[in-house]
Amino acid sequence: MEPPEPTPTHDETEVPQSDSKERVTELVTLYMPLDLRAEFKRRAKAEGATHPGLAFTAVEVAYPVLDEILGQIVSRPVETPTVSLFQRAGTQARARTTHKKDYGDLQFRITKTNAAILDGLVEEFNAPSRNVLITTAIRHYLNYPITDEE
Repeated sequence: MEPPEPTPTHDETEVPQSDSKERVTELVTLYMPLDLRAEFKRRAKAEGATHPGLAFTAVEVAYPVLDEILGQIVSRPVETPTVSLFQRAGTQARARTTHKKDYGDLQFRITKTNAAILDGLVEEFNAPSRNVLITTAIRHYLNYPITDEE
């Protein structure tokens, strides 16, 4: 009888497939409410998933409705005119985002290939950032609603 295989340990690093020689090189930092971060970590542990693995699963599950759920979270820019008829002052500075909930970061590393895929999705769905795209997908995957408390 063969001894049982050792239980793999999971950290916050994406493990490239065995046939891939690509190194893990891109740092992803997500900024999210602390309770969402805690639930994400709990779910990753329960599923035996790495943080990037669970984030990728969340994006894949949310993909069919990502445009819709991003629209609920992010106000889309108003269409810009094709002509300019008026003299305009310089651009306005963006106001700082303030939150009623406490936020924190979650970091993990992914391959450059997966970073490029995420960046392509950011462009495809016109998301403001990789962070917004991934955390929106995570919210959907974990059934974490946005409330006025944020």
